[in-house]
Amino acid sequence: MITATAAAVMVAGLFGGAGFSRAAAGGALHPSSGSHSSGNGCAISWSVVPSAGVDGAALRAVAADAADDAWAVGGPSGFARARRPPKQLIEHWNGTRWRTVARPRISAVLTGVAVTARSDAWAVGEQADSFGRLGGSRGLGAVVEHWNGQRWRRLPMQGLQRLSAVAATSTSDVWTVGVDTSGAAVVLHWDGSGWQTRLRLPDAELLDVAALSPSDVWAVGDEGQSPPQSRFLEVHWDGRRWSSYSQPSPNGGYGADPGPELVGLAAPAANDVWAAGDAENSGGPAWPDTVLFHWTGTSWRKALTPPLVWVSAVAARAPSELWIAGVTGNGDAYGRPKLERRIGINWQPTWLDRGQQMEGLAADQAQGLWAVGFVGSWFNGLGFPTQTLPLIKRARCS
Repeated sequence: MITATAAAVMVAGLFGGAGFSRAAAGGALHPSSGSHSSGNGCAISWSVVPSAGVDGAALRAVAADAADDAWAVGGPSGFARARRPPKQLIEHWNGTRWRTVARPRISAVLTGVAVTARSDAWAVGEQADSFGRLGGSRGLGAVVEHWNGQRWRRLPMQGLQRLSAVAATSTSDVWTVGVDTSGAAVVLHWDGSGWQTRLRLPDAELLDVAALSPSDVWAVGDEGQSPPQSRFLEVHWDGRRWSSYSQPSPNGGYGADPGPELVGLAAPAANDVWAAGDAENSGGPAWPDTVLFHWTGTSWRKALTPPLVWVSAVAARAPSELWIAGVTGNGDAYGRPKLERRIGINWQPTWLDRGQQMEGLAADQAQGLWAVGFVGSWFNGLGFPTQTLPLIKRARCS
């Protein structure tokens, strides 16, 4: 299982193979021809888009408002041997290239981003220490930053350990999820003038949020501390009240799987919402049981998934086309990072070079897809990378 803030650390050990040079940080993906198609889906070609070569950094999330207006955020990877770990990382796409943007001078890992207009974007995450390390279960404090069209400004947030994700429908309708200082999961709402706590769940965590309108908001994660009480969790706001849904953890052969988590949401429409995640297989420690649930407008239904994927992100590129980013394997250096494309009920894998990891996915408003993450090299004896660089890839119909 991979949480939004700890994803890079958990999957770091999944990579193997030789090191890389900076010029090779955008190595090719490995479907048989570099592109593929199926059924009604177009042939997809992936390409590397140059990113800032910030040593020791990783990108964690991406969002786009237009074909020439997208944001990607991240920060220190947490395990790279950078001489001067980056404080945080924010990049903007102007339709031609990605460039870094000045941001508040605090050390932080930004794990969520949302954009509603060229003058309105939000980023959330968690503070880090001067070495780029997070505070573990206690956290060092949540971070909220806002773009007003001219600069990024930090907003003070009290009583929160960390924030995992953010979604917005307008300048006065912004939602974020995270953890307060007591360890409870929280949902907060920005109404244009201030933040208010809208939901607090003491025995749960919320890792992603999606907003279709002010009266149609979903958040996902998990509830319960241990099997069989631990379950996948979805909560919904209809403008007046919250509704809660949950599903039991899979049975991996030796009872309920530990650690069920829903880590990603994709919401193309009110009757078409997808939640993806995983649990640790009880029959084979460290192997994942991947799950995917679909909201039809009246109920959640379990859908077919690609096998053995630790999920890091999910996105819908077009109607009936879903993408999942993650890593296969049992959590060691023999795992393989990949992207999975769902057309109808069929899944098509796109294998990434070893050392690459995609942490965030988003449609690019031009029938394409952005994927952001990092590439690592100089592996130590445990299979963990000791150098990382940000990585951005783009999928287009060809």
